[in-house]
Order: sequence, then structure tokens, then C-alpha cells
Amino acid sequence: MKGKVRNAVIICAGVLILAVMLTVVLYYYEDKSKRDNAWIYSATEESTSFESGYTKKADINKVDFDTLSQVKGIGRQVAYDILNYRDKVGKISSMYELKSIHTVNNEVYEILCDRFTVTGSNSYYGNYESYSLTKINLNTAQADRLMTVDGVTQEIAENIIAYRNCHGDYKSVGDLLDVEGMTVSLYNSISDKFTV
Repeated sequence: MKGKVRNAVIICAGVLILAVMLTVVLYYYEDKSKRDNAWIYSATEESTSFESGYTKKADINKVDFDTLSQVKGIGRQVAYDILNYRDKVGKISSMYELKSIHTVNNEVYEILCDRFTVTGSNSYYGNYESYSLTKINLNTAQADRLMTVDGVTQEIAENIIAYRNCHGDYKSVGDLLDVEGMTVSLYNSISDKFTV
């Protein structure tokens, strides 16, 4: 009789231990599954947030790895690359700057612009920094900021920066006439948008 009770206790203890281990394993894999497939859960959250009204975009300079990696279409590698880039440059000045990251293709860039912003930028203006009535400083502006001016293409913006890198700071807005690709008519239409 003692042997049967002892065997029953051992079997019950074994079953209990097995049940606890199974519960822990299932909980771990469910949590891992949620992390690995976070885009499914974030898509569900996104749809409910749109139903409840306006959803404020998060600042790309303040988001953490988990927030980025859980966005559908972003993933862990892109999130890592964005944070790595942000750590290197200090602060992302515009969403357009993200295009310089090799893993951010056009599709990923559109997803990022839909979900995130740079503090002070206005999503109405899409890929570029927020529109401003203040003049753009030729000595500090990056290409994306220069391209917010009608008529300034990416090529012209890059030439403006290349001129600045080769010749030093602009002394006057008139120096734009020395920039490769700048025509007199283009200069006349955009010169009032810039300052030095």
C-alpha cells in the first residue's frame, strides 16, 4: 500500500511539474510569436485607433527599437538600421533623411512617413520638412529642406550643397548663380526664399 501511494504521489508530482513546464513554454512561445509577428498585432491596433479618431504620429527621434520593429513592413533589421543611423547623426532632421539608409526603400519609407514624423514637421507636406515662411539658410540647409522650394530639384539641391562644401559658406544669396545648373530665371524665382 505504501508503495502504491508513493508511486501515485510521484506520478502526480511529475504531472504537475510537466503542466507547469508546458505552461511556461507555451507562454514563452506565445510572447515570442507576438514579437516576431508584431505587424499583425500593430495592424489590428492601427485599425482600431483610426476608428476612434485622429492618431498622432510618433517622433522618429524618440521611438525605441520595439516600437519601430513592430510596425507592419518595417521589421527588426530596418529598425536596427534606423536607430544605428540616429545614434550616428545625433538627430534625424527630416523624414526624407531616412532615404539615405540602405534598407529603407520607397515602400518602407512610405510606411515610416505614415506612422512617424519629426517634431515640428507637418505631414501635409509629405516627404519634406515642414513648410516655413522663414527663409532657408543656404549655409545650414540639407537637400530635403532645399527641395521644399518650388523649382529646386534634387540635383540642384545637391549642387547647392556641393558648392558650399567646395567653396565654404555662401557670402550672399547671389552666390547661387555660380551653382551648376542654376539658371537666371530659376534664380529670380527662388532667391527670395533663401538667406545666408
